[in-house]
Amino acid sequence: MGQFCSLAGFGVSLACAASVFAQGYSFTVLESTETDLISRGVMARGISGDGLVIAGSSALWNQSNGGRFERPYVWVREQTGNWLRRDLPMLGRTPPDPIFGDQAFGRPVVLSFDGDTIGGMVGPFAVANTWNPGSAGRWTQVLSSAPLVERLLPDDPYQFRSMVSGMSRDGQSFLITRQRLVDGAGSILLVGPLGNQTLDESTDPLARPLAHYIWGGTSMSGSGAVVGYQRNQYGEPHVWSNAAGVQQLARPASIPLNLRYGNAWAVSDDGRVVGGWMGSALNQPGTPEMSSQFVPRRPTIWRDGVPTVLPTQPPAFSWGRVTALNRDGQVVAGVLNSAFPTELSTAPMDASANRPVVWINGRLDRLDLLLTREGVDLQGVNPRWIVGLSHDGSTIAGWGTRTPPGSTVEHFVSFVATILPPGTCDDIDFNRDGNRFDPLDIEAFLSVFSEGPCLPAGASCRDIDFNNDGSLFDPEDVDAFLRVFSEGPCTL
Repeated sequence: MGQFCSLAGFGVSLACAASVFAQGYSFTVLESTETDLISRGVMARGISGDGLVIAGSSALWNQSNGGRFERPYVWVREQTGNWLRRDLPMLGRTPPDPIFGDQAFGRPVVLSFDGDTIGGMVGPFAVANTWNPGSAGRWTQVLSSAPLVERLLPDDPYQFRSMVSGMSRDGQSFLITRQRLVDGAGSILLVGPLGNQTLDESTDPLARPLAHYIWGGTSMSGSGAVVGYQRNQYGEPHVWSNAAGVQQLARPASIPLNLRYGNAWAVSDDGRVVGGWMGSALNQPGTPEMSSQFVPRRPTIWRDGVPTVLPTQPPAFSWGRVTALNRDGQVVAGVLNSAFPTELSTAPMDASANRPVVWINGRLDRLDLLLTREGVDLQGVNPRWIVGLSHDGSTIAGWGTRTPPGSTVEHFVSFVATILPPGTCDDIDFNRDGNRFDPLDIEAFLSVFSEGPCLPAGASCRDIDFNNDGSLFDPEDVDAFLRVFSEGPCTL
């Protein structure tokens, strides 16, 4: 375990981060310095494509006036492996409210590949028990000593609500959801070097398009050519593309026609894979939630437009959704739920039903179980949500909950985890006894591959997906193990 501690200066904060590593797998708590009584910790919101920058914001709730004031941060991974926390500038109300001040606020959500440009929402946000809108915002020069922040639209923030929910790889184009408060009319905009382009819009508040903006992932491909979102109040997954314009995504055959509701939550960098969920929606017209046709939300991906419902873990975790994709959609991240998802709640304990998961080439693994199986200590953190993946799928950003010492209340905790991506082989110490190039590892691997015991008795063997391609009991894993044992390559 390694740790580095705090100091401050020149507008930069350095916060302690404790990491636990185990041969390609790791778990790092991204500590914050939030100390005021209304803080509930810090939540990661997104990650850069290179996996070296994570954005997040504090989870604050001022119970005296109903105001929500989030402070924006980034954590930058240094060459030493330490994560340096930096404060981002905020925007607020001009002129300041005489009682509540400027209501400065910032929620960074989506990042360019290198993390130097970030999109999200800036204030004002809420005051005096009235939820006022935020505005689509952008942070630039994030990796410099003096990051900048600006609003992306000239809207009056008290007449329109807008937010950034997608960004191109180079940080030049943004996907923005925009809603007019007086009548609920909404639109999806693509803002870029060539100006603003309206991709979809509706004056009917029940049919307005909406891209997610709260929990990370990105709703736009790296080139900006493909956009995913939902349309109408209950959610019908749609995509917009340069090639075909607006199209509704196909319903999986296992989902009844009248329960076709869902959301296109994330888009892979190459634009070929869209992830989200399909199933029933609460209080949808004519279909009581607990009817005989009720179908829990199922995590779903659409590869080249063809839907696939991903496996869950019924009966305990039958709800689910996709929240993030790697570059080509081979690694899919999401969350399973034991009940109707409560991810929009402000209370950490309401997320206790969530279990973050990854699907590698369709194979399901719970993140907490995967890491602990590989010998990684989660440091008392209960992972609750995955907000993003690096392009290669090896780095995972998310948030969880943990009860601080001396407290009985759970707080939000941000984390970054690493796993082995597809095409990367495990360590050859298969039985984890500390000996490498040990013939007993070959015997142990072949024993477990044949559904026998781990060797020697009492040892804790790794799983048999040695090349991490998502396939079990695959002869390619035997070939790969023997190649690497002979100091050859993982794959030919």
